[in-house]
Amino acid sequence: MSSSVWFSTPASVLHDRVAQAWKEVLNIPHCEPSQSWQDGGGDSLATLHLLHKLERSCGRALPFDVITPEMRLADLVVLLESGISAKAAALPMVHLLPGIYGDGPGLAAFRRALAGHMSFDVFEIADLHAPGRVLGDMRLIGEVAACAIDRQQPSGPILLAGFSFGGGVAYEAARALIDNGREVAFLGILDTTFGIAATGAKRTRRQFLGWKLRSILRRALSDERTRSVLLTASDRLSWSAAHRVRSSLQHLFRTGALHRWAPAPLEADVFLAASEEFAPRTLPIWRRLCARLDVVELPGLHSRILNSPAVDQLIAAFAQRVREISKSRPARPQDL
Repeated sequence: MSSSVWFSTPASVLHDRVAQAWKEVLNIPHCEPSQSWQDGGGDSLATLHLLHKLERSCGRALPFDVITPEMRLADLVVLLESGISAKAAALPMVHLLPGIYGDGPGLAAFRRALAGHMSFDVFEIADLHAPGRVLGDMRLIGEVAACAIDRQQPSGPILLAGFSFGGGVAYEAARALIDNGREVAFLGILDTTFGIAATGAKRTRRQFLGWKLRSILRRALSDERTRSVLLTASDRLSWSAAHRVRSSLQHLFRTGALHRWAPAPLEADVFLAASEEFAPRTLPIWRRLCARLDVVELPGLHSRILNSPAVDQLIAAFAQRVREISKSRPARPQDL
């Protein structure tokens, strides 16, 4: 589901729903008009909780950076009423697929740093209610994402990027879009690694036994009824416990999809950011897959590429590539 949406809920109802979610997450009896999210005790985990409640009550997924520390309740209601992407309509739009657990504060900070250069449309990767055959197949996950992007942007050149696991989804989404006659003018892969199918690495005995156990669990949970019962039961838990259950299921299915992923070469210009940790084993594969590859190597571990100093280099390089593409392509279509 795309995050570039607005709510059709009547203003008074929307205000009540947002206020209720705000109070429940911060565990306060009433909302002070002047109190900011941060002043009320809102942190990263609370932000995830609030976004989850808003999605359930209003039927829309929202990106992490909708909620800022200085935001007040009235600011959030106005933003949801007016449409979160309206103010960025004149900027190049990048469709962004997040990491294995979805959107988060690091990726949100990355987007905020680029706010003057481009806008982002954050897409959910196939969620846990999708068919089991989709959840375990990177190519099918990419095709689902491609359909969503095609609906969101029915014309014009597409700018597409993915972080970590989302980079693999973006790669397969680009393939599906190109096969359907769409132009993918920019494909950004932000430190995506490969699993065993692509690398040919052999598992140790311990790894093999762990993989077998996870495979048995994946097969059991591939049945949509079984998964639905588990998700429904988890909703009766505290929000943090339910979040851990969903995160564990996402990790289970998505690591399985990653390990089975054997991508084919793609005829596209690809911008690749590779961490010092991943580069030695991923760069040879990416160079084999992408004849037109533009590489930026970042210092440090994968888990730190959205922190300084790596993210500073990433932001500068990403902005430059998108700026170059935008200058060489027609303006963004008005229907976006």
